[in-house]
Amino acid sequence: MLLIDRQTLSKLNERVLNKYKKTAFIFALLLAVSGILCLLFPVYAGVALSYLTGILLLVCGFVSLGSAYTFRKSGKIAIFCLILFGIMYVVIGAGVFLSPILGINILSATICFLFLLAGLCRLSAAFKNSLMVGRYWCMLIGFLDLIIAFIWMGASEETTWMLTSIFIGLEMISNSCTYFILCNCFESLIKKTSHRQA
Repeated sequence: MLLIDRQTLSKLNERVLNKYKKTAFIFALLLAVSGILCLLFPVYAGVALSYLTGILLLVCGFVSLGSAYTFRKSGKIAIFCLILFGIMYVVIGAGVFLSPILGINILSATICFLFLLAGLCRLSAAFKNSLMVGRYWCMLIGFLDLIIAFIWMGASEETTWMLTSIFIGLEMISNSCTYFILCNCFESLIKKTSHRQA
């Protein structure tokens, strides 16, 4: 999620805006390429995503364990929680890294659960608030979320792997479009800044 304040951006100088523009373009390009590869090679993408998930969980686990040592004077409960979560992350991360099938199953179950949760939350919000703006759209999207979740739950294991890779690929491409738009916004701000300085 990007939280961009246009007023703050307009106060930045040209050098900082150029730096942000380059960063946004690199992110956009990486996400677009990764998303296209996910769509073209969903099976290999699923394996790669599993390894990446395992690595990230391992990193989180080691960071939590390191934080427990760094904040050892913060209190016993905090230290206990950091060590507990650190060990859990390391164990799960090692399991996912050593077994890509486990990793893709965890990702698939997580995405299915998120669709289910999103559908229930949207429907609950729409039914509770009769004065809500866009209430019927919210209800429609909530029903669609639930339908996707139930299709996901009823699908075979191989189908859920494909769905997971395709979903993540589409999400990456969608995010890359956001970054390309952001890059264009930075470009227009750079032009305005250079006109003001001239």
